[in-house]
Amino acid sequence: MLLLIVAAPRIDPLRADNPDFSILGPGWVAVLVFTALVLVHGMLVAALAGRYSHALPLPSVRRRVLVAYLPLLLLIPVAPLALILALAGLVVVGLSRARPIVRAVRSRRTTVAGRVVLSAVALAVLPGFLSAVIDIAAQA
Repeated sequence: MLLLIVAAPRIDPLRADNPDFSILGPGWVAVLVFTALVLVHGMLVAALAGRYSHALPLPSVRRRVLVAYLPLLLLIPVAPLALILALAGLVVVGLSRARPIVRAVRSRRTTVAGRVVLSAVALAVLPGFLSAVIDIAAQA
């Protein structure tokens, strides 16, 4: 939901000047459909990520682990960004083995600070989101 509030009115799908809303029919229906689409997509991605995080072992140089990750190499021609994400994932896995970093990230102070920052961001961009939704819903 936070991503919808922050990005949707600026990038898509809930940009007020998007010409697609004049094609789709009543604006309020378009807002409901796009909002539902974004939320369902987010739930699907979370479910798939949860499934794969339990199915795949942590990256290592063992043969069994390398074979488990081999199908992911098929994504590289389709999305070169996949290679960057894979390298970032390896960095995160490496950092997750450092006990001081894990303790700092899991601490109550970090959790509260993260929630405060996310809430502040949401509140800061909420007027723009509401303005875009009202503009779209007003379209006939």
